[in-house]
Amino acid sequence: MRTIVKILLATGSALGLATAVSAQTTPAAPAQSTDASAPVGDIIVTAQRRSESVQKVPIAIDVVSGKTLRNSAATQLSDIRQFASSVQFTETPAEPTFSIRGIGTNSFDYSVEQAVGLALDDVNITLPRVNVLSILSDVDRVEVLHGPQGTLFGKNTTAGLISITTHRPELNVLSDEAHLQVGSRDQVEVYDIINIPVGDRFALRLSAGYHMQNSPLRTLGPGTVAATNDQAFKAKALWEPNDRLTIYAIADMQYGEGDPGVWTVRSFGQGTYAPAVGNQFVRTTLTALGVVPGPDNDVAAIGTDNYLHTRSWGGQITVDYRLGEATMTSVTAYRHLERDSNLEADETPLTVLNHNTSDLEAHQFSQELRLSLPTGHVFDPVFGLYYFEQGTTAQQDQSGGLGYLPNGFALRLSTVGGLSNYAVTSRSYAAFGQTTVHLADRFRVIAGARYTVDDLTSSFFVSPLAGVCSPAALLTGGVPGCLAYVPPSLVSGGSRDHGDWSGRTGVEYDLAPHTMAYATASRGYKGAAVSTVSGYVFQINPETVVSVELGIKAALFDRRLTLDLALFHSKFSDFQTEVFDPSLGPTGAFRTGNAGGLRAQGVEAQATARPLPGLTLTGGVTYNDAHYTNYDPPCYAGQTLAQGCNLPGPTFNAAGDRLTNAPRWSETGSLGYRTEIGHDLAAHAGIDWSARSSVQFGVGDPGTIQAGYSLVNASIGIGDTADHLRLGLFVRNLFDKRFAAQIFSSFFDTGGYSQVLPDAAFRRFGATLDWHF
Repeated sequence: MRTIVKILLATGSALGLATAVSAQTTPAAPAQSTDASAPVGDIIVTAQRRSESVQKVPIAIDVVSGKTLRNSAATQLSDIRQFASSVQFTETPAEPTFSIRGIGTNSFDYSVEQAVGLALDDVNITLPRVNVLSILSDVDRVEVLHGPQGTLFGKNTTAGLISITTHRPELNVLSDEAHLQVGSRDQVEVYDIINIPVGDRFALRLSAGYHMQNSPLRTLGPGTVAATNDQAFKAKALWEPNDRLTIYAIADMQYGEGDPGVWTVRSFGQGTYAPAVGNQFVRTTLTALGVVPGPDNDVAAIGTDNYLHTRSWGGQITVDYRLGEATMTSVTAYRHLERDSNLEADETPLTVLNHNTSDLEAHQFSQELRLSLPTGHVFDPVFGLYYFEQGTTAQQDQSGGLGYLPNGFALRLSTVGGLSNYAVTSRSYAAFGQTTVHLADRFRVIAGARYTVDDLTSSFFVSPLAGVCSPAALLTGGVPGCLAYVPPSLVSGGSRDHGDWSGRTGVEYDLAPHTMAYATASRGYKGAAVSTVSGYVFQINPETVVSVELGIKAALFDRRLTLDLALFHSKFSDFQTEVFDPSLGPTGAFRTGNAGGLRAQGVEAQATARPLPGLTLTGGVTYNDAHYTNYDPPCYAGQTLAQGCNLPGPTFNAAGDRLTNAPRWSETGSLGYRTEIGHDLAAHAGIDWSARSSVQFGVGDPGTIQAGYSLVNASIGIGDTADHLRLGLFVRNLFDKRFAAQIFSSFFDTGGYSQVLPDAAFRRFGATLDWHF
């Protein structure tokens, strides 16, 4: 409480200083100059479904440019964490997920949506386990919108939105832009972008990219960890047949291979897994191979090849038609995903649970119509209609000896007795609108609402799979009985029809030229789900949030300094989260459930400054108190009655426990310097830094704590002053700091823990070459 009070006092002082300084500052016209000594120019975003300066949007926003990502040698969308203090990333074996202000959704279930929405070129992407952008080519900017954004962006944005915007084709411009990056672990990334004008009113933009890099993990068993191998192709067309009509079309394809999330042993347990054959296989086998558990353990000993193959493609057409001052926009989009993987779960070369395969196919279609009026009037509304549909089918084989059968035995056991088959279909209909009412020159009121109707069906059944049977068969006939066992036709599922609303209201006030204060209240909604894990049906209630945000945005000293401050308080009800339920099957299983409530509150601050010619400084800090207020999850492995585990259940009271992967403190900072060195040459240098305080990945589980850590990246380069050619050197994770992106209880080893070490937890260095003509 004292910490919050101190921050609030500091924030209040800063607000007063910003107002005083801004009131004495001579207003300057917006600048887009490339001169490094120029004021900070306007950063244009589309956070409110219209193009406007980020300093005029009453939402806490991080904006990371494509140039910033390229210059720092970033290769994954998750690298935006280095520049956005409120963003976290959890690298789960099932579905890597983002969180904003500590809120995200970790779920193995195909019917559950994310709390952080992902949008690519104005289209929400909700396909499960999808890599939205495998290669960061042709990115203009990434906008991170904090807090619920359901009014304008839909129901799967209760925590916020990450919106990626790529470059549009340019009329009357012929250009070629290419990037080459080579580095450690045999890394190669290359892409090329060509802009081709066809007449005065039509242009094409074609791009192709390739990225390859070996895994940082070492393996001692016969199994392998796949290297990253991504390919991406995109074609864009822009046509302006007249001054009123614009047609923008995109088609793309992505192919990927890589690591599905192989984990390593963080600590051994007591080895008390039943049956008796399982008591010693984890510790004894791995120790004999030379595996040393620990937070820095980068050695896996797996018995089968682990792999992840993805294929995705899609297209969209955006049509803008100007009706006087109004603009009618239509966005039609389709995406398709195919994904197959194997992720061994027993962590040993033994055939305990060495088959953990998944074959998934999914598609989505969306249609949005919007009507918007320009700013500058008393009302500047945006109205729209939205339709969405999605279908997902998946087959999973999770089988092995399970400790009952000898190692290498020809048959495999599965908790369901065969092949698990999942199917989910969903449809969504929505109408929305938002407007700003200009009541006075300096005072404005915001009002908006969205109503959504969802229709979801989820089903599960088991089909026979050669060589796989149920452990129950052993009770009736032993191994011979298993040979003849045929699993029953287990069919389960359910459906949910639900309608709910999102909304936003607030006020804006211009304290001085280039200084705006705002206060908003928002309600967000995430749809209901039907979980069918292993044939057990669970109805998942909709998730809702009410969030209040107070903020100020100021541009000071001739706009050479920008300051953004925000205080937030979000209260969630029926939060959808993943829990491990030991009552499901002989080994337990993860399933999705509802936490009664949680609260996230804190302060965010961002600053950008150009104090000297050629020097740019940025910084961000987030203090976030995110904890459960009402939640009774299953007890974690090894939790005793004295530690709060209650019977029957077993469950424990998690009220007051922090959310998973939600650091109390997060900080980011960067320094960039550019100077001309003669002969039309310029030198560049940059360094960026991020720090996170400690987190835990299992609710209340002390064995899943990741200590706080910081990461430093650095780069230097030289090129011509017109930026046609640039050669650079880089190092990411300069001090080779290890950290886990996920920690969880080990399978088949009671009291033991495993971890996922992401690529960012290992030092990477190399060289880049960029050219633009």
